[in-house]
Amino acid sequence: MAIYKTLFADLTKDKYSLIRRVLIAFLFVLTVINVIIFLSWDSFNKMEANEKMVQHTHLALRNFEILRSNLIDAETNYRGFLITGDTSFMSAFKASRDSMEHRVKQLDTIVSDNPRQLLLLDTLKKDIQKRVNAFSQSLDQETSQASSKESYAIIYQSQRLLDQMGAIIDSAEKEENVLMKQRNKEQEAATHQTRITIIIFTIMVLSILLVALVTIISELNKRAALEELLKSVLDASPSGIQSFQSLRNHTGKIIDFRLLQANKTSYDLLPSLPRALEGKTMLQLYPENLKDGLFDKYVNVVETGVPINIEHSSQSEKRKKWYHIIGAKLGDGFTITITNITESKKMKNDLENSMNALRRNNKELEQFAYVASHDLQEPLRKILAFIDRLRSKALSSLNEESISYMDRISIAADRMRTLINDLLTYSRSGKEEAELKEINLNVLLPQILSDLEVIIQQKQATITLESLPVLDAIETQMRQLFQNLIINAIKFSSPNRLVKVLIRSEYLKSITGNIITKDQLNNDSSCRIYVEDNGIGFNNQYAQKIFQLFQRLHGRSEYEGTGIGLAICKKIVSLHHGTIVAEGKPGEGAVFIITLPLHHLVSSEAISHMEETSDLNG
Repeated sequence: MAIYKTLFADLTKDKYSLIRRVLIAFLFVLTVINVIIFLSWDSFNKMEANEKMVQHTHLALRNFEILRSNLIDAETNYRGFLITGDTSFMSAFKASRDSMEHRVKQLDTIVSDNPRQLLLLDTLKKDIQKRVNAFSQSLDQETSQASSKESYAIIYQSQRLLDQMGAIIDSAEKEENVLMKQRNKEQEAATHQTRITIIIFTIMVLSILLVALVTIISELNKRAALEELLKSVLDASPSGIQSFQSLRNHTGKIIDFRLLQANKTSYDLLPSLPRALEGKTMLQLYPENLKDGLFDKYVNVVETGVPINIEHSSQSEKRKKWYHIIGAKLGDGFTITITNITESKKMKNDLENSMNALRRNNKELEQFAYVASHDLQEPLRKILAFIDRLRSKALSSLNEESISYMDRISIAADRMRTLINDLLTYSRSGKEEAELKEINLNVLLPQILSDLEVIIQQKQATITLESLPVLDAIETQMRQLFQNLIINAIKFSSPNRLVKVLIRSEYLKSITGNIITKDQLNNDSSCRIYVEDNGIGFNNQYAQKIFQLFQRLHGRSEYEGTGIGLAICKKIVSLHHGTIVAEGKPGEGAVFIITLPLHHLVSSEAISHMEETSDLNG
């Protein structure tokens, strides 16, 4: 289910990523367009302002030219009147004078933003006023019959003022021409800048649009590939996978679900369904879901977001079928995986029936073993009892051969009794009430040595205990484990040297991990315990064989025993989720290495169940 959620999440993420990129590109293009509009508007404003300034300069030049023309016309009419005395020249002179006054007023408005031009215009106005006054004075003299010499003096003075005013007008026109050139340059620069700005930002917009188009196409291709991958994964799944969308009434209550998609396995899993599932509603496809409560569970998944993980059965015409259903919310709907577990359910039931049968057989075998051991030991007791009677009553009447036979019968009976007891011990190991508790081996091992004090003294054995761990275990089984290993080390001792046994330990990070210190212990830590001796040893090719039931490497005449002790050790270690291995060198000794977890994360009842299962499996 997780992989399908991941793929759906990738598709959703890819979708939102594409939308985000498109939105960012759109906003960027919109920003660039706004910048272009602003810069273009600013450039056009500048162009318009420059155009107005150019027109302003043209108007100033034109008025200066007209003013010059008016001055010349006034001078011409004035001289014509002086020379001819024709009053029509006087009328023309007055018209020119009035025009000059009007042009001066216009120029005063036009050049009001230029202090230099205002200064020139002010000087010009004063000169014009002087000229007009000179004209008026001359006319008065003409009227009073002034002498020609005085009139010519006035004309000469007027000419000088006219030349002076012409020079001022030339200066003003020159200033306006300079302004004209400067404003023409500014206008050309603004026009050029506007063109460059529009071209640059147009290229940028086109580039961004092109990149956005390529990105969108790439994202769509990736999305299509991901959708294809999702479809192939869904179709390859052994489980049926279906996605549904909620259908709600006007109050918002879910009244049905519409199937959005179904993988190929859905059709194989439910062959009775129509070939075209998509678009149909759940109650059209599975009307029984409403009756058996499955529909309400799906509604709860959508409304609460809590997934379901259930086993559901359906009755077909032929037989009852079981399905494992996992459902999870997806948008305003949900996705389910449906797995046909009919066969596994049948196998589980068959296995449970077999387990029950095995438990019954195991209990019967336990009863049989108890009865058999009791019934077998009873004849042995009688055999040994009659042997003892023969020894006490008829020993003197028996010959040496008969006594030898009687001894051999007694030894065989003792060996038979030992074998029966060892078998009972092996079958009962793990049968007692399993009570896990904290066992301090530094306390338990000295107690075991105390119990074995007689055999240790007889063999003059030296048992050395180093620091040992504290672990969770069943005390009786730990006692039996180390007792068997110590007895084994003493039994298979070398006749050429005194027995020495060393028991030491080390801590591990885990059951198969590296060696650590005591300060680094945690709940997963384990311990490794070594039981080393200097006995007769063995060839390592038999390292596995010695843990098998009834397996011996030496004859009974050399070393007594039944070959069950080490098998019991292996069973105890296995029940504690540990391992035991042996390494040996012929003539030098052997070492038994036990690895056990320090803590068990299972209960005592679980240990008991595992022991029972272990017995059922032989």
